[in-house]
Amino acid sequence: MKRQWETDDLIEQWTLLPRDLALLANKTGPTRLGFATLLLFFQHEGRFPQHRHEVPRPVVAHIAAQVGVAYEEWLRYDWDSRSIKYHRVQIREALGYREASIQDADDLATWLSMHIAPTAQQDEAIRAAAYARLHTLKIVPPTPDRLTRIVRSALHTYETTLQRQCVARLTPAQLAALDALIAADDDGPEAGSGAAERPAAAQVSFVDTWAGPAATLPGRLALLDPFAPVSYRLLARRALENAAGVAVEETTADARVGALERERAASHLGWLALFAGLLGDRWIEAHAAALQRVLLRAEGMATIARLRGEVGMFARRVRRTPYLTRRLAGIGTPRAERNGPAHVTSGSLPRGPVARAAGLADDARSADPAYRRLGFAPIVRHGDDAWSRLDVRLAELEQSLDLVLAAGAVTMPEQLLLMDMGGSGAATVETPRGTAALRLAIAAGMVRDAMLDTPSRHNDMLVTTVAEGREMADALVGVASLDLSPWEMDR
Repeated sequence: MKRQWETDDLIEQWTLLPRDLALLANKTGPTRLGFATLLLFFQHEGRFPQHRHEVPRPVVAHIAAQVGVAYEEWLRYDWDSRSIKYHRVQIREALGYREASIQDADDLATWLSMHIAPTAQQDEAIRAAAYARLHTLKIVPPTPDRLTRIVRSALHTYETTLQRQCVARLTPAQLAALDALIAADDDGPEAGSGAAERPAAAQVSFVDTWAGPAATLPGRLALLDPFAPVSYRLLARRALENAAGVAVEETTADARVGALERERAASHLGWLALFAGLLGDRWIEAHAAALQRVLLRAEGMATIARLRGEVGMFARRVRRTPYLTRRLAGIGTPRAERNGPAHVTSGSLPRGPVARAAGLADDARSADPAYRRLGFAPIVRHGDDAWSRLDVRLAELEQSLDLVLAAGAVTMPEQLLLMDMGGSGAATVETPRGTAALRLAIAAGMVRDAMLDTPSRHNDMLVTTVAEGREMADALVGVASLDLSPWEMDR
């Protein structure tokens, strides 16, 4: 929980209601203040504080003023007495909570592995989601140690399931190539260290990876990056449509915009949760993860419209966080080379939010008729540092939800493509990390040649320049602000 609170937030989130005051009844002094604080903390967090210092002083002072008890009485509230145990029972019963069963723990682990782990792999973000889930179900949270075991079980289940799904989608040729690659590594130094010395089966080319029926390419390419499946599915569909000479209806194009922008907003929120975790800001981390979950589950425009307001308030609060500007300004700026900025002399310009934070209006959406029809314009900043990259993503969060509302859709309609002919096609899509490009050659309904260019491969060239000469903490923040995808890097 954050330690500093503004007056408006205290009033909104930590005010006792008439039904709460009724529970205080005959309680006085430390007992009155202690009970009221436990009650509001449980309503706010879905659990009780583990010790008195977990509750921020401004919160306790605000509650003390409401119940007419001096703040100092909070320090006299006995955390080891039978009274506090009775207070917890009384609060749980008043709020309609029940103790967790073994089945509840199993159900929670399953729910976390299916709905949370795919988009948030940090323990703290998953713990926050677990508390929120139990709060919704009105179940008393287990002990911190027990919850840690549940979170780890959920992560293990998700990772095991994901590995099995990935292996199941590999072709026999790809499996044989991977086996050969592992065998080559196991041979030790005698086998030679160069790629040319490995068996031919270990040389997995891009064509080997994506060769196959053209009609199934969108589904296969969607598996490239688990955080951008819509982007890469659409990239494949556009390249195939280009090869087949298929025109896309306006309503379909608008729906694609809605699906793409929901994915972009969800990706930016996921990045922000991880970035805040690196900075140690648990409030931003938890709220970004919570907003991401709501967005990914949203099915209608009413939910998106409500979420748009919440995201706007959240973005404003993040921008007003004083330490963020001081911490991030000037961090992650590419080191200047003798012949100019590093991102120019490296031979490859950055892409996506990284480029737009450096004053470059690099955005494939600018050339898309559907986006132009919806009034899109790239968001550009000029700091070329971690703060500017954060600011661009915050602005794009709000812009993306506005575009979803303008498009009136959050899912991408599927169109049947009969790819039994030959031809070539190319397409670009502005993924959450930047422009991805695909070129295809098709013969007899089969992909024979494919070239994919991903944004992380371009932004990766900045890693050395943003980290070199920096202290370790600043270097990590600078690299994290680039939002590199390990899945895109491998292509």
